[in-house]
Amino acid sequence: MKSLDPETGSVMPPNLLPGKFVHFSADNINILDETMDDKNTFHATQITAWQRGAESNLTLESFKPSTKYSLSVPESMEKIYPVAVKRSSPVFPGAVRKECFNAVDDGKYSFHTSPATDMAFNMLQHKALIRSGWTEFNQSLPQNEQEVTTIECLLILQAPGHGFDTLNTVVRRCMHISATLGQQHTGLTVDQALYCKLVELQWAIPEYQKKLVVQLGDLHISMCFQKATGNHMKGSGLVEAWVESGLLGPNATKRVMNGKAYKRAMRAHKITLQSLWQLLMPFLLEFCQKPFLDLFQ
Repeated sequence: MKSLDPETGSVMPPNLLPGKFVHFSADNINILDETMDDKNTFHATQITAWQRGAESNLTLESFKPSTKYSLSVPESMEKIYPVAVKRSSPVFPGAVRKECFNAVDDGKYSFHTSPATDMAFNMLQHKALIRSGWTEFNQSLPQNEQEVTTIECLLILQAPGHGFDTLNTVVRRCMHISATLGQQHTGLTVDQALYCKLVELQWAIPEYQKKLVVQLGDLHISMCFQKATGNHMKGSGLVEAWVESGLLGPNATKRVMNGKAYKRAMRAHKITLQSLWQLLMPFLLEFCQKPFLDLFQ
C-alpha cells in the first residue's frame, strides 16, 4: 500500500482533498455486549473522517483488482500504540474567545437568527395562522443550500475505545491524515464516555495540547444541557405538570430530568415552551400596544 504510513498504521483516504478542512469522529463498536458470560462479543473502535465538498474523482482511477484469495494485513495496521497516562492537572491554553458570537450576522450562523425565528413561530401560532409544530415550522423556512459532505470510514481498530492505548492510536492516525492534507490542527469528536479520557490524554502529552482539538458530540452536548435544565427545574412543579397533563409518565419524567431520554425530553420541553408562550402572548401584545394607543389619546 503506497498510502500506508508504517509508523502509525494509518491509510490515507483517496477521496479526501488537501486544502479543505477535515474533521474526525470516533466511537465504540459493541456487538453482543449484554451476554451473561461476556463470550462471543465484539469490541472495536471506528474512526470516520468528514470533509465538506464533493469527493475526489481519483478514488477508483488507480484501483487495481487483486487476484489473491486471501488478504495479508500489514502488522502496523493492527498495532496499538501504548501510552502511560498519569493523573494530571487540567491544561487550558487560554480563555475562550467570543468574537464569533459578537460578529455581524451574515446569514450563515443560526445563533443570531434563531431568537427572531422562535418569536415569529410563537406569534403565528398564537394567532392560529399555523398549525405546525416547532420542528416542522423551521424545516419549512428557506435555508442556505449546504455542500455535499464527503465521508470516509477509516480502518477499524480491534480494541475497545475506552482504553488510553486505543485512543492514543486513534489520535496518531488522525493527526497523520491531517498533516498529510496540510492541516495544522486535528479536530476529533467523541461521546461522553470517551471525552473525559481523551481530554486526560491530551493533558498528558504536550504535542496533543498544541495540535489536538477535542470536541463533545452535539447530541451529548444537548443531553448535558437537558440534565442541567432538569437540575435547575427541580421543585418547580414542572414534573407534576407533565404527569398530570398526561404528556409523560412518572418513570419517563425521571429519565427526562436526568438527560437520558433525548427525544422525549425535546418533545416535552417544546410543548412546555409553546404552552407558556400561549399564556404570555396576550399580556405581551397588550403591553406593546399601550405606547401606540397613548399617542392617539
